[in-house]
This record gives sequence, structure tokens and C-alpha cells, in this order.
Amino acid sequence: MEERDNVDTDYLKGFNEGYTMALYMPDFAEKIVSMDEDNSRNAGFKAGREQLLAEKQINKNILPAWLRSNRYDDKDQQTPDKSKDQDKDLDIEPEMN
Repeated sequence: MEERDNVDTDYLKGFNEGYTMALYMPDFAEKIVSMDEDNSRNAGFKAGREQLLAEKQINKNILPAWLRSNRYDDKDQQTPDKSKDQDKDLDIEPEMN
């Protein structure tokens, strides 16, 4: 447990940034990962990006289709079209026997 608490703050910041950037700006995150800087923040960035990619792969392979979500691909989500005739039948009275 103590080992878990002793994470370098630069590594942790890089990990969170890498995960978030890979989620919202994957092309930019890929460019940053390709840089050859050797420091703890960049190592954390790479690890965060790899974590997100691993989670995406698990989501694709393990979960059944009805549990899969597009939470990683916001641009693929579509909002349902609202029809003008949707509430057309609301004025119908029930039949009395």
C-alpha cells in the first residue's frame, strides 16, 4: 500500500494528461508520444495513453454488444431525430364499454 502512495507527481500528472488527451484528442496524443523526451512526465503520458487503448480493446472484445458504449467515440454518437408527428395521437379518448 505504501508503494502505491509514493507515485511521482510528474508521472501521475503525465498519466492523467495522456489518458485524457488520448480520449479527446487521440491524434495529438499520438504525436506527443512519438517525442523522444525521457522524463517521468512523458513516461506517465505514454502509460496513460496505453491504459486508455487497453480499455478500448477490452470494451470491444469482452463486453456483449448491448453493453458496449460509445463513450470513447463521442463523434460517433448520434442524437435521435424528433418527429413533428410524434405526439399526434395524444388527443384520442379511450373507448367506454
